[in-house]
Amino acid sequence: MLLLIDHHDSFTYNLYQYFLELDAPVKVIRVDELAGLEDTPSALILSPGPGHPAEAEATLRLLKTYHQKIPILGICLGHQIIAHFFWCYCEKKPLSCSWKILSYYPHWRKYIP
Repeated sequence: MLLLIDHHDSFTYNLYQYFLELDAPVKVIRVDELAGLEDTPSALILSPGPGHPAEAEATLRLLKTYHQKIPILGICLGHQIIAHFFWCYCEKKPLSCSWKILSYYPHWRKYIP
């Protein structure tokens, strides 16, 4: 099952619907409920959300556990969290632009039926 981490953003459920349209088994869990995560997902999807990637402590701990075990897809803040985890520097630009960044890797297709 794919695990979609909700970083308190309304776009999360758009993503959820897209994965359902692909007949992908997906479960949404809010970032503040990660402590109760018991099963290992087949892949992680990190949603958009507010804030700086360095502040996403629960998700960073999750990446530490799974980054070498399963595929991880990050969108917007999720992408920035992955970059921060791997020591990339993220900063807010003076004139903010709301771009949606989707990291896509071809090997992802094998995890979606």
